[in-house]
Amino acid sequence: GPFAPGAMAGAGGSESPILMQALYSFPSAPCLKESIGWGLACGSAIGGLRYWQLANQHQRAARAGLGGAVVLGLSAGVSWLVCRRETHAQSRPLIEKLRKLKALQDANAGR
Repeated sequence: GPFAPGAMAGAGGSESPILMQALYSFPSAPCLKESIGWGLACGSAIGGLRYWQLANQHQRAARAGLGGAVVLGLSAGVSWLVCRRETHAQSRPLIEKLRKLKALQDANAGR
C-alpha cells in the first residue's frame, strides 16, 4: 500500500522519516476528530437543507452537494483552528512555569 515501509522512498532510495511520521501520526492529530465531526454535521445539515429547498430545480443534488462541501470545509477548518488555539492557550502557563524553573536552575548552577 501507499503507507507501507519503502513506499515513500525518495529519488536516492531513502525514506523521508519526517514524512512517514507525519503520515502515520495524522489520524491521531489533536482536534482532528472533533473538527471532522463538526464539518460533517454542518455540511450535511446545509446540504440537506439546500437539497430540500431546491426540490423543483434542475441539478439540485449537485448544488446541494457543493454547498454542503463548502460548509464542511469551512466549519471543519474553523473548528480545528479554535480547538488548536484553545489547546495552545491551556499549555502556555505550563510552558512559562518550565521556563522560570529552568532560569532558576541555571541561576543556582552558576553559584
